[in-house]
Amino acid sequence: MVRIYKVQDHFPDGKYRHTAPVYGSNQTLMAVSCEENVVPCLQMSVYAAYLGQTLDNLHDRRLMDVPANGEWFTAVCKNRYWLRGQNKQCDACAWFGHCGDCRASGILDAGEETDKFDYSTSAPLSCLFFRGSWYEPVRKLPDTVTSPRLEGELRTAASGVKELFFDLADLEYISSAGPRVLLSAQKVMNKQGKMTIRNVRPETMEIFEITGFADILNIEE
Repeated sequence: MVRIYKVQDHFPDGKYRHTAPVYGSNQTLMAVSCEENVVPCLQMSVYAAYLGQTLDNLHDRRLMDVPANGEWFTAVCKNRYWLRGQNKQCDACAWFGHCGDCRASGILDAGEETDKFDYSTSAPLSCLFFRGSWYEPVRKLPDTVTSPRLEGELRTAASGVKELFFDLADLEYISSAGPRVLLSAQKVMNKQGKMTIRNVRPETMEIFEITGFADILNIEE
């Protein structure tokens, strides 16, 4: 992989923009295979070679000239407004503003039929994720992103509190980071009062038992 320059941030403020690039990662990294072929994704360089597809080749053009003159630069400058005009499926998709998956696999699959890269292809993994009803459940997961946020909130909210309750009745999943946050909160509450965890689902309780947190946390039966 060859790191180059950053052309445009990909949703830096978390808000969708139609001017955002379709291939954001390729604006900061150029994938070059061992045959010196410039390809959409280095992990798919073997498949691209099998299909005989390449964006450019460093035998034919100097590396410094590829961004300015090659097909690679044309590809990475395409934005989401352009994609919606080219792909009716993406344009009609209710999840288009959330979709940010790599489209390299879709490009290569389309290329197997057309013998060239189709930059307007859909992102197959994103289609499976959103249309397969995975987005909402995963969005609610208390993972390594939400756990630090919860821990920060607890530091402020627990100040001066004598009794703290956690109701886990609606908690469908907890990652390894979740019990650590609860343990941190309990250590604070042990010094100033009491913390109780209520309505723990069997699947969550199983995780607490396997990790040993069931013997440490104050869990109400």
